[in-house]
Amino acid sequence: LILKIKYKNNSNTKVALFAPLGAYPDSEHAQHSLDNAAALLPEGSVVVNSFICQGKIAKSLAESFKKYPAGHPHAMTPERIAKHQEASKHPDEQDFKKAAEFAKQTYALVKGTINE
Repeated sequence: LILKIKYKNNSNTKVALFAPLGAYPDSEHAQHSLDNAAALLPEGSVVVNSFICQGKIAKSLAESFKKYPAGHPHAMTPERIAKHQEASKHPDEQDFKKAAEFAKQTYALVKGTINE
C-alpha cells in the first residue's frame, strides 16, 4: 500500500510506504520490498516515511512452496513451516500499535503542509 500526500506549493508528491509482509519486518527481504516499492514511484516522488509489519502468508503462496524440491530456496522445510505459523499470528495488537505510531509520525512529518 502506498499513501500519497500532495503538498501545497510543491510539485513533488510526498509518499509514505505501508505494507504487511509474510517475512520478518527487519529482514533483508522486507527492506528489498520497500526499496522495490519506492522504485516503482513516479519520478519526483519523495518517500517521507515507511512501515512494514509481519502479515499472514497467502494460502496459495504457501501451497506453491510445497511444489518445490528439497534444496530449493523456497522449498517447504520445518523452518519455513515454523515461519509461516508465526506469520499467521500477524498482524497482531503490537503491529497495530506500531502502525498507529507510524501514522502519527507520518502526520507529524507533513503537519501543516497537506492540502485542506
